[in-house]
Amino acid sequence: MSIPATMRALQQTSLNGPQDMRLITDAPVPNPGQGEVLVRVTAAGVNFADISKAHGTFAGGPRPPYLAGFEAAGEVVAVGRAVTDPQPGVRVVGAGTGAFAEYMVLPAAAAVPVPPAWTEQQALGLVVNWPTALAALKPLGGIAAGHVVLIHAAAGGTGQAAVRMAKHHPRTPRRTWPATRPSAA
Repeated sequence: MSIPATMRALQQTSLNGPQDMRLITDAPVPNPGQGEVLVRVTAAGVNFADISKAHGTFAGGPRPPYLAGFEAAGEVVAVGRAVTDPQPGVRVVGAGTGAFAEYMVLPAAAAVPVPPAWTEQQALGLVVNWPTALAALKPLGGIAAGHVVLIHAAAGGTGQAAVRMAKHHPRTPRRTWPATRPSAA
């Protein structure tokens, strides 16, 4: 596969929000450095962190102009020095910078193989949403058998993942609201 010198990408031009994201057609295709892989992006996730970065509220976030997006899936097309795995042709998902582009660089150690029967779109939740939900439920939330779990925001990917995990946690009670309340005596 021939890798072009330039690519299309979405560039965030201000800290006023995603409405100031612009399509550019001459962004340089990044080169993978030591321990990195170059991925031809076929799917990208849009996360709360992308919105936070676009508003300048993400701690240590980038300053405009920058290539937007950080979660993507696609095919490895080149590898940097000292990379033995994954090799070109492997489908991966991961987090890096510039995911809203045709190509992005990922740390090879953090490039997760896309499961064989999955699409790249299905694999996107493996990197941000599901691990975040798991961390919120287990080490942070301390979920255990018999606990009732209340998830305040289940409209996004992380909240939906948390609902699914909590439902399948061993012996977690399942309730629908409104819950029955004891009568006043």
